[in-house]
Amino acid sequence: MAQKGASTLDEILKIMVTAECIKNEDVLTNKIIPELEIGKIYEVEDISMGQSNTRIRLKGINGIFNSIYFKFYYNDEPINIYEDKRFNPYI
Repeated sequence: MAQKGASTLDEILKIMVTAECIKNEDVLTNKIIPELEIGKIYEVEDISMGQSNTRIRLKGINGIFNSIYFKFYYNDEPINIYEDKRFNPYI
């Protein structure tokens, strides 16, 4: 449930959504992504879901990352952003 006064997705993301890094090896190059630390929890600044990929922007971290590197939480509870209408505009 959104905090009182949080009415837009941007406000909800800034307040509620975090992402735990579950892998940090680039799927194309097999190189470690230095900005990501496995097990670390990051604040999510933006989720941009397309039809074939989902881009994640993290607060305080430069770059955009594929969602496959993360497990997501809303109010510290696990969520599936792909099956949640608040994050997936295609359902």
